Amino acid sequence: PFVGKQAVREFVTEFDFPGIDFIPEKISQGKEGCCFTWRVTINGQEGPKGISFYGADSSGQICFIRDIPAPSIKPPPLG
Repeated sequence: PFVGKQAVREFVTEFDFPGIDFIPEKISQGKEGCCFTWRVTINGQEGPKGISFYGADSSGQICFIRDIPAPSIKPPPLG
């Protein structure tokens, strides 16, 4: 997780690359936090997917981020 304004700022800044788009999809609603699924496109091609939780402090500023990427290798179906 990224905890604190400085850690969150560094994470968001580091993720800003030309040709890479971070696209939020399903977004929850909350007063102190938000969970959402996302996907990334790289030069227009599908990339990783995942889910994130963003927490906010009492003033509404983001103070916590946890990102969980989906596995890149899918196991075969059971049965």
